Amino acid sequence: MQTMGKRIKLLRNDRHLTQEELAKIAGLKDRSSIANWEADRVTPDYEQLQKVAKFFDVTIDYIINGKKEVGVTVFTQDDVDLVKRFHALPIVGQHMMLNTLENLEQMFNEPLVTKEDLA
Repeated sequence: MQTMGKRIKLLRNDRHLTQEELAKIAGLKDRSSIANWEADRVTPDYEQLQKVAKFFDVTIDYIINGKKEVGVTVFTQDDVDLVKRFHALPIVGQHMMLNTLENLEQMFNEPLVTKEDLA
């Protein structure tokens, strides 16, 4: 079983950060707290967890329990704008766009997006 300390170390290593660099991100004075977190000797406080989770773009729940949120998607403003533009089209235009996507999927031999994704 992966511990919270191991998850923190994995996240840090994935970004090629030193313990000192992560300490600065978490608002700590030096790397010793990070070393203690990663060795599961000390648990970060809530504020530190918030900073670390935000930096690594994960939830606090993931850091603590290893649980990734299922079914939660973060949309960019470009994603939102595209969906708005799609829904602003008349129904015939929406069908044309879906057919175009299906043709592109066949060309690239993999689904780009399903009709349910756009509904």
